[in-house]
Amino acid sequence: MTNTQELRIILAENDPAIIKTINETLKDRGYLPVMVSTKKLLLQHLNAKLCHLILIGELEDSDSILKTMREAVMASPLSAIILMTDIPSNEVHDKTEGYGILGDIGRIQASKELLHLLDQFEKIQRLS
Repeated sequence: MTNTQELRIILAENDPAIIKTINETLKDRGYLPVMVSTKKLLLQHLNAKLCHLILIGELEDSDSILKTMREAVMASPLSAIILMTDIPSNEVHDKTEGYGILGDIGRIQASKELLHLLDQFEKIQRLS
């Protein structure tokens, strides 16, 4: 069984309020995420080392969360991905079909959805 602190988690977001909320939820679950605020830094981290989970939101140098997600999948195809977006879930599902993302959550007040996706991630990683 893997320890949550052994898993490499990246939180890619540039809004300090969202970073704080998501980071608190991750820390409560025992995760110690690496935080990045640009797509460039995200891709550098993904190219350097295996990442188990990536949470992708709005980034300073990205004009599209979906383009960033595609680039992250290409750089790290084995990583689980959660998108943090206000795009309606059915639209996210349609546009991400075939990319194998774990799911999406709203940018604000998404704790239930995040906890559910973390439960799924932990089952995949055999943590629970």
